[in-house]
Amino acid sequence: MPRFRFQWQHIPHTLREILALSAELPGTDADHFVKKFGKRPTIEFIKQQWPILLDHWLVHDVSASARIALALRQHELGDPAVADDIAYLHTCRNTQRLREVVLLEFITYGERTANLPEHSPASPPPPPQVTNTGAPTAPTTTTSQDPIEVLRQNLITLLQKNFPKHPLTIQEDGDISMNVGSSMLFLSIVPDPLLVRVFAVLLKNVQPSPDLYETLNHINHQLQIGRIFAINNVVILESAVLPYALNERVLLQTVNYIALVADDYDDRLQRTFGGELCGVAQAGDMIDV
Repeated sequence: MPRFRFQWQHIPHTLREILALSAELPGTDADHFVKKFGKRPTIEFIKQQWPILLDHWLVHDVSASARIALALRQHELGDPAVADDIAYLHTCRNTQRLREVVLLEFITYGERTANLPEHSPASPPPPPQVTNTGAPTAPTTTTSQDPIEVLRQNLITLLQKNFPKHPLTIQEDGDISMNVGSSMLFLSIVPDPLLVRVFAVLLKNVQPSPDLYETLNHINHQLQIGRIFAINNVVILESAVLPYALNERVLLQTVNYIALVADDYDDRLQRTFGGELCGVAQAGDMIDV
């Protein structure tokens, strides 16, 4: 799994010039920023530089501004009736909550932009390579400013990049799914409260029993993140990520962990409790969870 670390030199030079001028730094080298703000930015940095970040970073970064606006609307900051993300962000006060959300996004920005060019006009992500299994259909490339659709397209792009050998399927309800070993893994955007749900369907058509519930409770005690449970004769392993905490590293950690645990437990649970695996052989089945 790739590791990402924030580096001030990853921030585009144009933005560093403006920040250096605002903070009265002697130059734009990373060392000047480290000496003034530390190796990574802090809440205090966001507090001081929020107007600069808004007008000289987020106006160029459609995806980041959409994610930040989405999170702040959920926290009822500013005037949520303002549809345009940048205009909406201008209505938000420089509060602790805003700084926390923006800080996570800016750290991610400094982790992933090491080899990117200076700001350029944003373009929508390419359409995913989708395996057609019947009811699910491939989404078309969208220029929608709907924050949920922006978030969904970002998830699709990250999955395509990091799991090229696992074709994606887009379900009718918008969930993103892919085969992982003998289980099916899904990413679902839950609107209220807003979060990204990462879950794997381990078994279907399994008969509930006290032994099954006791075993799942035992597994839950061992899990580092997430939970495992049975509902409607289906066994599910899931975790969730808040969108403003979501970056490539967090997504990969969550997806890989859920996939690894699912691939480990589904066969073992089937041998003990029966039911059907939900991997390649059942990829076309629609499972309502």
